[in-house]
Amino acid sequence: MFDSEPLEELWEKHTRHGDLAAREGLVLHYSSLVRFAANRLGATLPDSVDRSDLVGAGLIGLIDAVDRYEGNRGAPFESYALVRIRGAMIDDLRKMDWAPRSVRADSRNIGETMADLQHDLGRAPTDQELADALGMGVADLQRRLGEISAAGIYALDAPLSPEGPTLAETVAATENPESTVIEENVRQTALDLISDLPERDRRVIKMYFGESMTLAEIGKVLGVSESRVSQIQTRALLTLRNRMVTPTNL
Repeated sequence: MFDSEPLEELWEKHTRHGDLAAREGLVLHYSSLVRFAANRLGATLPDSVDRSDLVGAGLIGLIDAVDRYEGNRGAPFESYALVRIRGAMIDDLRKMDWAPRSVRADSRNIGETMADLQHDLGRAPTDQELADALGMGVADLQRRLGEISAAGIYALDAPLSPEGPTLAETVAATENPESTVIEENVRQTALDLISDLPERDRRVIKMYFGESMTLAEIGKVLGVSESRVSQIQTRALLTLRNRMVTPTNL
């Protein structure tokens, strides 16, 4: 029924007439976005996280995107929807609150130390500088960054302000000039901050958020392990978050 009906007609019936059948048709048509987002986010999470839970939350995000989307504002629906879908999954993960306290403590400690070093150095610290400041070896630091990532990048995706976009939404929007998810001044600030990151950190952020590459695919491009890419991404996101909000908001 829905496959034979042009997509434009489904949007017309839904947005202009509130046609529930058309709404269902749009959700079915774009359901592959939910599977894509679930597989991508699920790859960074422990096996204990049920992928079907991500899909369920993602469907809620997709429905929300279909209801809220305003095509005349320029942003492609797929880009807009992926942000909403991933956000819904992250909200669901946050409610589960399954990340170990030790990992949460490490995330806060490393984030605050990074913020202090960035202030003192005027740039993002190297792994060695950060490890020295934390009183641990580089290998231990990288292991803890990996644990923070494994506990879910969602831990870094709290809103940047009480009613504002998440860090993930902000970074993703920098790769889409037509995005209407965030305000232009916020997107420009994020662009400026990303340009100040070390080159490899910038490449990881661009490939992950802009080109929708998996961590494994990025690892092949950079010639490093998937776990190392995960560590680099976590460090880069912590750096960006530190620069966009005060350390106490981490």
